Amino acid sequence: MFSQDIGRLTQLTECTTQLEHKIAEIRAFARGAESTPSGAPHGVSDEELSQLRATIGALRDQIEKLQFEKQRAVEEAVAHSADEIDQ
Repeated sequence: MFSQDIGRLTQLTECTTQLEHKIAEIRAFARGAESTPSGAPHGVSDEELSQLRATIGALRDQIEKLQFEKQRAVEEAVAHSADEIDQ
């Protein structure tokens, strides 16, 4: 059971890291492009900008969910190991 918990924590950590990198890439793209009068970077339509913002929001939500799951998995692993020690 404990090795499964460690495996799940590793997966959650990797997924969180990937999502954080994706957000950083999107932010870098948005910062690196010059802005048009509408506020959108050159070469990026308002629709694309809206989609990028929605993507960032969704990625943030996923990171928050994964962080919660990771914390819960840690707490479960600690509780499980404490139970094994007591036995």
